[in-house]
Amino acid sequence: MQMKTLPIAAQPVPTEFNEYLRTLDPHNAYVHPYHGLFVQPVTVDGQKRIIKGYLPEGLPHCTPSLFLAAPSGVDVETFMELTGWRELADRKRFALFLFEPLEGQWAEQNAEQEIRYMLQAHSRILVRDVFSIYTSNFYFAGYGDGGEILHKFILRNPYLCSGMAIFNGSKIDKAFLEETMKCTKFMPILAEEGAMNPYLKAPLIQKKLGEIEAPVWVIEDALEERSRQVVEYWLRANHCVLDCFSTPDADVYFQSPVSIETWLDSMPLGRVQVTERKVDCGDKAFHETLWDDFFIRTGRYRHTYEDKLRPLSTPEELGLVRQETEVDGKLRYWWEYIPSYAKAYPEEALPVVMAFHGGGQIPECYIAYTDWHKLAEERHFIMLYPAAWPAFKFAHEVARPFWNDDFDEKKADDFAFFRRILDHMESRQPIHRGKIYATGHSSGGAMSQRVALEMPDVFTAMAANAAPIMGYFIPNFTFPATYKPEYKMPVWTTKGENDGGPTRKNRASIYTLEHWLRQNDCGELENIQSYRSGLYNHIVYRNKEGVPLVRHTLIRDKGHTTMPSESRMYWDEFFCKFTRDEKGNIHYMEDEVFW
Repeated sequence: MQMKTLPIAAQPVPTEFNEYLRTLDPHNAYVHPYHGLFVQPVTVDGQKRIIKGYLPEGLPHCTPSLFLAAPSGVDVETFMELTGWRELADRKRFALFLFEPLEGQWAEQNAEQEIRYMLQAHSRILVRDVFSIYTSNFYFAGYGDGGEILHKFILRNPYLCSGMAIFNGSKIDKAFLEETMKCTKFMPILAEEGAMNPYLKAPLIQKKLGEIEAPVWVIEDALEERSRQVVEYWLRANHCVLDCFSTPDADVYFQSPVSIETWLDSMPLGRVQVTERKVDCGDKAFHETLWDDFFIRTGRYRHTYEDKLRPLSTPEELGLVRQETEVDGKLRYWWEYIPSYAKAYPEEALPVVMAFHGGGQIPECYIAYTDWHKLAEERHFIMLYPAAWPAFKFAHEVARPFWNDDFDEKKADDFAFFRRILDHMESRQPIHRGKIYATGHSSGGAMSQRVALEMPDVFTAMAANAAPIMGYFIPNFTFPATYKPEYKMPVWTTKGENDGGPTRKNRASIYTLEHWLRQNDCGELENIQSYRSGLYNHIVYRNKEGVPLVRHTLIRDKGHTTMPSESRMYWDEFFCKFTRDEKGNIHYMEDEVFW
């Protein structure tokens, strides 16, 4: 194979970000402020190692990532060019990360150490201080002995993988497969170099690694006994039907759709593809097919005891429309979904849900995480996904889209943005001003509480996930001058057990909950009604009229995430029951109904 000279010089990762924020283009703010090839140090078993990251020019925040493992003896940067992956990253808009073997050679005789290196390197990228990537869509491609090490890494960590392709790296010993098959999913992920996530614990429900679906494409010049055993392993793990169909590139086996799953938070997207022929690693057309038809069609999303596979689609494919407006010289945008019901009944004023994405995300990610738009189509309401403005959350990391959830007057005026969105929508489609609801995750959950505090004349009810605003997002919380305590505000807060521990032991969560009890005249913290539904532990607080204005839910085994089933829960059990009249009063279950 012919090697090319790399036209890009590798450079250290940035450590100073103030200048990037100061020179941010207000009309093109949602991209990485730097581009090129960067060297990220990691430490594994006391050894200094590196992983390299390539960011195309103008790469948006929160994009998918491909992790590449080249064979021994090949310069990884040159290999990135030879395979065409760098060119594809430029055209397809994704981040590219290059695992680097020590002194150019993978230690096949010490595979466990190499697996730890890959886990540590992947986890270091996940810190997102330099690389503002999407934490759900990680794809992996490995070649030769680098592919074999990568294959073993994914066998041990399938819950990290949205898709993997291995070129001549599937000749794995049966003993390794049998040992892996016996392992449970619970393997604490490194949060930073050497630091374990302090909230992780063994889940109530544990799943064997050999039962976790992961889309896999095995490419071998010729299948032999060991590689056939690997294919059989993945067929079982993906619950594939044994009948396959053939394409020009591969034999394809799909996961059986027969399941006890509800298919709300997951879909049967386990998949195994097998190619038995020589594929040159310089075959750029094959790699483009791999990306377009295999990798980018599936995403993996955090759940409770198991991360789930779901289809990956663009907002346009789902029927959403992007809108833009300029606020204080900043070009801001949102995605909107108007249900087909509105076309049949164009004069009817519809409810509205505005959903705020998490910190460092963009709406395109939150759309996929929550599926609010699908519920909007079913339940006949308008769905709005606005984008936060890039800002520093921590001084040592790149500015990423974060909501102004800490009342900072120097940051973007999100309230003006929200009002502009609603006015823009109302100019085109009747909206029910008494049925406008706010929800969000993490920083977005904090922002949903900000609008509940300061815009109760606009928003009727609020549901916040993973966002104790008082004492966590704002450590020294004080009420802003624009706080409107005279309004009652139906509130539902939720959090995961693995995201700060049980609620009763989390001071910020208790402090936040106590405020909403006071504002809504719902009594004392311990005066609860409670019920349990699976992993969901619900507590309900009522005012003197018996209206459940405050709710809180702790979800066992759940970390810092949100799920489509929770969107459905917020709407069906909470939002749709509340209306605010023109005087600002809350009405509970007083809609006119057909019966």
